[in-house]
Amino acid sequence: MKRVTLVFLSLLLLFCFTVNVYAAGIYADVPPSHWAYQAVKQLTEAGIITGVSKDTFAGDKPVSRYEMAQMVFNAMTRYDKANADQKLLINALKAEYNDIYSKLLEHDKRISKLEKTQDKVSFSGVFSARYRDVDYLKSGTSSSVTNQIRLRLNGKINVDADSYIGFRFVTKAPNKNNLFNDSWTNVGGDNHMTANGTNNTYDNQIDRYYYTAKAGSNMALSLGEQALIIDPMNIIVDSTFFSYGGGKAKFNLDHLGKDAALTVQYGSFYKGATLTGFTGWGNKSATAFNNVDIASEILNGKINDINYTVGHADFRNNTAGVDLLNYTFANVGFLVAPKVGLSYEYANNSADSQGRFNAAKIVYGDQVLKKKGQWNVSYRYISAQKNAIFNRYAMLEGAAGSNTNDPENVTDAQITYAFSPTTTFFIQRMTVDDTIASNNANDNVIWKAELDVKF
Repeated sequence: MKRVTLVFLSLLLLFCFTVNVYAAGIYADVPPSHWAYQAVKQLTEAGIITGVSKDTFAGDKPVSRYEMAQMVFNAMTRYDKANADQKLLINALKAEYNDIYSKLLEHDKRISKLEKTQDKVSFSGVFSARYRDVDYLKSGTSSSVTNQIRLRLNGKINVDADSYIGFRFVTKAPNKNNLFNDSWTNVGGDNHMTANGTNNTYDNQIDRYYYTAKAGSNMALSLGEQALIIDPMNIIVDSTFFSYGGGKAKFNLDHLGKDAALTVQYGSFYKGATLTGFTGWGNKSATAFNNVDIASEILNGKINDINYTVGHADFRNNTAGVDLLNYTFANVGFLVAPKVGLSYEYANNSADSQGRFNAAKIVYGDQVLKKKGQWNVSYRYISAQKNAIFNRYAMLEGAAGSNTNDPENVTDAQITYAFSPTTTFFIQRMTVDDTIASNNANDNVIWKAELDVKF
């Protein structure tokens, strides 16, 4: 661009010395005594530059790219009025600009190709590291202290404007040879063997792969291995861990509130799974849970300042014709004040008697951590009857009766701080109380300190 500037300045100088001088005082803010008066006057009369108005030149104002382009254009259009020397300079200017333009055009093509590739495939994920201490209180069992890590990587391949392929890689996926909610890898430990030496490997693997497409303006369809999302608090099923193979249809229902939608899921949760050490649930045998299908209908949205979710989920062994878990549930959440959020969830498992749970949560502080320095404190209380929470699917780590269906009360207190928009740290204390006095050995307290880094 330096050569272009020199050529253009030379061109301007030629015009300065070859254009006739007319009456003085062409701009009110450029007096005849100004050192650049003659140049401004002659370039204006040549039609190459203009002032900001008829009487004002504004000589101290920076020249924009648009104004520079206009000056070059003016010089080009005066080509037929130029002498031989001026035409040589104009031709040099045109050649220089054409050379730069062709290089920029080729550069833009490469950038556009790269941008298209980047837009087609995208990745996101989270890496987590935590310290966990479980005190078994009254059982006489020694505390369990572990340092653990976890990686989850989500991928998305855009097929076209209306469809994409999604997949997920995890460092520890559900293992149907010993199905349990355990997504963490112990640092320096052997995570591939059970106590009796049976190989129950939790492999690093791609555990989700599905295709999603719009079907009209108000519906989307998904097919493949995808997240099993049921209740907002993830108490019925930990959707961050478990998947199902099947189909999902989502219908937008704007007349039922902001972002209102009905989601229907159907597919196979697990086939041929083994729940090691499991003796049964409610009035169902352990083997009945080896084959599980899932069907659910969930409606959610927002009316005024209230977020709501209502739904139904049926876990069933269709091969044996056994209704395993049959939940009806509802969740509401709203802000009491800008820094105070409340939510409440109710669910009932009608496949067994005494299958209800209630959960209430309060969050004080920043409700969503998006900036450095934001923080919040949360407290949650869960009261569950004996057949309410199936611990093999739930996210409640170390909950009482992991191999039973005892009633329990759970409290969960947590403080979270954001080091950056993508990095958060929290300390959590969870207490689990088995409300059957004779089973108080199941009581425990869990302490956790966790760092989560999103990318």
